[in-house]
Amino acid sequence: MQKEAESREEIDGMQNCYQALFRIYQSKELYKQAALYAQKLIDMTLKYNMNQYNLANKYLELSNCHLQNNAPQKAWEAIEEAKKYIINEMQQGYLLCATLRYYVHVEDLPKAGTVLEEATQLYNSNTELKAKRLTHLLEAAVDYYMKIGEYDKALAMQTQSFGILKQNGFIPPIAYRRLGLIHASKKEYQKAIDNYEHAFLLSDSLGSIQEDRSAGEFATILGMEQLNQENKELIRKNQEIQLENRRRLIILLCIIVASFAFMFFREVRLNKILRRAKDVEQSASRMKTEFIQNMSHEIRTPLNSIVGFSQLLGSISGKDEEAKEYTDIIEQGSNHLLQLVDNVLELANLDSGTPILTDTKVEIGKLCRQWMEETKNSFKPGVEPVYEPGQEEVYVHTNPGRLTQVISHLLHNSARFTEKGSITLAWHTNPKQKLLTISVTDTGIGIPQDKQDFVFERFAKIDTFSTGTGLGLALGRLIMEKMGGSLTLDGKYTGGCRFVLTLPLK
Repeated sequence: MQKEAESREEIDGMQNCYQALFRIYQSKELYKQAALYAQKLIDMTLKYNMNQYNLANKYLELSNCHLQNNAPQKAWEAIEEAKKYIINEMQQGYLLCATLRYYVHVEDLPKAGTVLEEATQLYNSNTELKAKRLTHLLEAAVDYYMKIGEYDKALAMQTQSFGILKQNGFIPPIAYRRLGLIHASKKEYQKAIDNYEHAFLLSDSLGSIQEDRSAGEFATILGMEQLNQENKELIRKNQEIQLENRRRLIILLCIIVASFAFMFFREVRLNKILRRAKDVEQSASRMKTEFIQNMSHEIRTPLNSIVGFSQLLGSISGKDEEAKEYTDIIEQGSNHLLQLVDNVLELANLDSGTPILTDTKVEIGKLCRQWMEETKNSFKPGVEPVYEPGQEEVYVHTNPGRLTQVISHLLHNSARFTEKGSITLAWHTNPKQKLLTISVTDTGIGIPQDKQDFVFERFAKIDTFSTGTGLGLALGRLIMEKMGGSLTLDGKYTGGCRFVLTLPLK
């Protein structure tokens, strides 16, 4: 366990193993090995800056091991180090007992007597020290009294220690040997023999228990060795299975890689075909746009001539009402055709990807009032224009020309299909969603529920006999989408039509 803890540098494991081995060697009276582990405990505590509460006790235990190994100089050095870490009277008592044992060992009996007297006073004044660690003082006192030849006092001290050990439940063999030595010094040989025999029997009993335990441990080790062999065989078979699984996995990975490679090359090939098709489509789109632009230019030139001459004919026809009517029809048809050409050209430009800039700062209320003012003259008699602003003043960044184009078309549409009631232009902002909403509401003929999506298609007309190109709403929705907004028809409104336009607030 110690080797494993050291190899992993597990501090707690190393500390526990050193402590256990120290106690084992100490109880077996192998003080040289015990001193080695006591020193390791001290070094580890200092190296890793561990809790130094018991560091004084560790130095005193090391001192005792050195005395048992007949190394008094090392024992005294350990005592001097212990003095640096004394923090309470309990540890002070241990220090005095260790010092007493040292002076007895080096036969400095006057100093030993002085230390014994000081230690006795401390133990008598400290109830906790006397209750828990009196045997330390009694054992050191026995050694002192044996040295000065006062065997009766030594016997009294050993007997008192004997009683305390008996209360604790176990008397070690060394206690019987110590008692036997005292009786032998008093020439009470029979009692000395009895105590020595008791010590030998106790040692033999403990040795037998240890031998039985060791035998059991060896049997366990043998069984473990057998299990290890079986485990090795299982590991070998498991490794073979894992090797086979790896082979299968490698084959599977090769198949997957080959599949991905095939799909990759197929995707590259398809991308090339799609790119070629896209280039052809873009080329066709450019050709279409160029064709429409050229045709628009070619158509507009004669149309402008027709409009001009129709106006001229109207001016020279004088009071001829029939001629004036015909010229008006020619002028209206020409204007309608010009509008159609303009709408087709604009759709072609927007379809080709022409962007719409929205970086002009305008006040939306002012724009709305301007739209109402410009279109109210086209309202039929009995139709009331209504303006409902959301708030007093709001500035937005947009494209005012494009926005005017869409809203004006919606207002003119409402004017065409509303005979009476009102046409309402309203707007409001939604700060949370950062949206500007503009609505055009009328009380006209409305749009059937099943036609509300159809009206946004190109060249879509509900009434095929009505005037108009059928491109206005499709063009308006495309313009709003290019500006980051939307143009929809409110299906919940049943009093006519309500077109709702939304734009992001910038």
